[in-house]
Amino acid sequence: LFPGNICYGFYEVEKNLQSTTWLEDKELSAEVILFARPFLWLARSPSTQTFDSETDHVGGGVFRLLGDGNVGNQFDWHFNLATAYVSDEFDFPVFFNNANNQQPERSALLTKTVNAEKQQDVFIDQLYSRYTINDSDILLGRQAISLATTLYFTPNDFFAPFGAQTFFRDFKAGVDAFRFEQALGNLTQLSFFYVFGYEWDFLSGQYEDHPDSNRASKLVQVSSVIFDLEWKLLGGRVFGDPVIGAALQGELFPGLGIRAEGHHRRPGNSINYLSVYAQDSAHL
Repeated sequence: LFPGNICYGFYEVEKNLQSTTWLEDKELSAEVILFARPFLWLARSPSTQTFDSETDHVGGGVFRLLGDGNVGNQFDWHFNLATAYVSDEFDFPVFFNNANNQQPERSALLTKTVNAEKQQDVFIDQLYSRYTINDSDILLGRQAISLATTLYFTPNDFFAPFGAQTFFRDFKAGVDAFRFEQALGNLTQLSFFYVFGYEWDFLSGQYEDHPDSNRASKLVQVSSVIFDLEWKLLGGRVFGDPVIGAALQGELFPGLGIRAEGHHRRPGNSINYLSVYAQDSAHL
């Protein structure tokens, strides 16, 4: 990871501050929570490729303002406002939990760079509302969408997936989307996802403000339990590419479980490739 002989240390702490309830009655409630995740790097290395000098330290953190509320039993809302800060210019990205530490594909309108040299941004990580009626849920806004069944290698988790090396997974980056979920039975559900896509702006180093219809994702997923195994089938388009996939999880017999997922995707250049990962998990 770091060239040359290196000795380094890392200290990190998480803290959920006490929540504050603004409103609370039978029909209306609102709550706000502050979250802090500071860190400190200490390193000694003969190479200055990563650090400015042979002995260096870098401090910073991610701080979040979380809020949620509801109006009756049918309508609720959620937001996650975050800021990231480092004390010095640092080449090793630490703020994005998704694969390869890349920025999630979402509008740059909700991100404000306060100090580019210090890598300090203020951004809305999630902001969505949910409307529930009978057995249906409608979600609209910037929301976390997880289609993963396995843990480390998650090929079916198309939208801001966690990296295999990511162990802190309390917050998944949100994407701009519309979601509809319909319960078809006690153990069967139909889900539809429409996720807005954006072109990358090389000049600004982030995604464009307005969506690109050619990169929009439209997916349908059906999940059910058959023979004590949960099965999932999905199909549609992901960032404009046709996709079909499946997943399953459950216990084969007491003490041995299985989790597997995979998909077949045809990119826009008409070159076929198959992307399948499976992960077995044994419980002793």
